[in-house]
Amino acid sequence: MSRSLTPRRVLGIETSTAAACSVALAEDGRVIASARLPADARPTARLVPAIGELCRGAGWSVRQLDLVCVDIGPGSYTGLRVGLTCAKALAFATDAGLATAESLAVVARNAPANERLVEVAFDAARGQVFAARSARQGDNWLALAETRILNANEWARSLDPAALVLGPALTKYRSLISSPQRVADESDWSPRVERVIEIALAQFQVEPLTSFWTLEPLYLRPSAAEEKLQDRHP
Repeated sequence: MSRSLTPRRVLGIETSTAAACSVALAEDGRVIASARLPADARPTARLVPAIGELCRGAGWSVRQLDLVCVDIGPGSYTGLRVGLTCAKALAFATDAGLATAESLAVVARNAPANERLVEVAFDAARGQVFAARSARQGDNWLALAETRILNANEWARSLDPAALVLGPALTKYRSLISSPQRVADESDWSPRVERVIEIALAQFQVEPLTSFWTLEPLYLRPSAAEEKLQDRHP
């Protein structure tokens, strides 16, 4: 496939929260089918079958894919690892391109068109969140600083009063945010696979990945198991 052309058949994978994973197909830039994994399903068990079912339903073979788009994080360790591994394997097997989207940018796109500033947060466990503040720039959102890991209470105190707050961390920490801070409708808190496709497809057009085998999820910190190992063997 020529990278100068818009990929015709695109697969999107969103697994950053593990509990709400989804996949979608887009053709000529338009989403034509999507599926959400059952909330009680493990992404390791259901992701590949879900992709196969979606492709069969659209009358596609996975070998017809031109581009695979995947959420790269931060978020769930397990979800991100499974999603990216699956995306890389599919891209390699089908000779498709691979493009990524960052999870907080994916959620920022859920904000209504009239919003100019957003605060997005994902649960980082241990009473912490992955947080970023972004400002609208045309049709896109520009992060005003790198994503940070903050104590949830500290994050709630640092919110910009002018911003709309959204993100899956609100499921756990909504009670920390008091009036007059504005909070998005609950339907806009979670990442959407359609947004992953939008961002990743735009990224692919500007700067295609030259080698994706070294690509890793944006964990931002070691897992709990890795930290324990580091403590034992500094």
